[in-house]
Amino acid sequence: MKTIIIVANSRSGHNFIKNIVSSWFPVQNYMNFENYFPSSAKVAFNRLPITEQNNSVNLLVLRDLLNWYASFSILVHGKLYNTPTAPITKIENLRWMSEKTTETDKIAGLTFIPDDMKKEDFLKITHRSDATPEERIKNGMLAWLKCAKEFKNETNYLPDFLKVSYDEFFKNREYRMELCMKIGGTYTEELLNEVTWEGGYSSFDKDSLQNMGQNMNVLKRYSQFSDWGLLKNSEALQYYIDNFDLDDDKLKTINKWIKN
Repeated sequence: MKTIIIVANSRSGHNFIKNIVSSWFPVQNYMNFENYFPSSAKVAFNRLPITEQNNSVNLLVLRDLLNWYASFSILVHGKLYNTPTAPITKIENLRWMSEKTTETDKIAGLTFIPDDMKKEDFLKITHRSDATPEERIKNGMLAWLKCAKEFKNETNYLPDFLKVSYDEFFKNREYRMELCMKIGGTYTEELLNEVTWEGGYSSFDKDSLQNMGQNMNVLKRYSQFSDWGLLKNSEALQYYIDNFDLDDDKLKTINKWIKN
């Protein structure tokens, strides 16, 4: 039985990737190290049984910063749909990884943490129940930066993890097929247009494009967004500019909304 393990920060499209990768194998488990810094994910991964480590598909997922920031900010503030601010993980929603999971648990939106970590400590690090939207966005940017540095080989906490660009995975069939070949799956696109329910579906579209997921504007979410205040002059933005290939449209957006 394969165990699919993904490290990514919230709104990175990793649940979309998880669903498709899962469809390439007949039977599998899933571990979601969401909002873990790569250094913390390394500790959690190394505590798994050796047999599970040896039979796992390990993915580090990173989304383009502008698209991620727009989607995460919309989710945190609950904008566009007049919905309440997205729920923050509370201590009663935390379970340890060794505990059994059920379909009911998944629907309840539980978060699973390392067995040796106190629930209170986990909340302090990633999902403080009293965190303001501004604090949550700043914590999210830090998580993105940590993952980006691992993605670009500046750090090497997760040498056994394949690096997956959400943007390339979404748009490029050859990119998906190459990943499938690397991990020994059987390629299918039967779930390519499914909009995953995790996190309340899409930040922008919710489930309005269910079964038409490839029609979503996920590669240019930044064009639907203008509140770049917290991203301005951030370390994450500077790292993004210095280390990623940006097209003219993204550079114009940075100069217009963020740098000004």
